[in-house]
Amino acid sequence: MTDPGSADPSVWAAFELVSVESVPSVPPWLSARLLHPGIPREFADGQYQALPQAARREVAGLTVVDFGVGGAGARFSVDIDTRAVVWQPTDLRPVVRRANSTIDQFSECIRVVTEVVVPPTDDFDIDDFERVGDLLREAVESIDDAPFAEDADGEGFWFGVYYDVRIGSY
Repeated sequence: MTDPGSADPSVWAAFELVSVESVPSVPPWLSARLLHPGIPREFADGQYQALPQAARREVAGLTVVDFGVGGAGARFSVDIDTRAVVWQPTDLRPVVRRANSTIDQFSECIRVVTEVVVPPTDDFDIDDFERVGDLLREAVESIDDAPFAEDADGEGFWFGVYYDVRIGSY
């Protein structure tokens, strides 16, 4: 059996920050944060990708600024009132869930998880996938406990990533 931490991480996209421009309706504090130090470029083969320009909109009673997209029409945004990163899993329903408490914690979770979750080798078994999933959860919770603490029904962004890793879907 291969140690889940020993696979070659170079086959995964490296963690990289990018600057995102904003439209005038984006609050100055958020425009500045999106430009420097920036936000992660991408994560997990299409689960998240930075937008070239942030845009303000209303969804589910919140005023948010979109900065990223994901599969199935998902959107990643900052809630202007709470400054939390929220995730809208699909554009078909106006439901949002907290992904992280702040954009800095979101960026740090992406960075750390990129280092922890390695591509499987041919001899990975279910125990290896479960172990890597547990490492991912521990890494996220060490940065921000809100994603799992506030996700009792298991439908949030980080819980979904955790579950997919544990069952070998990543």
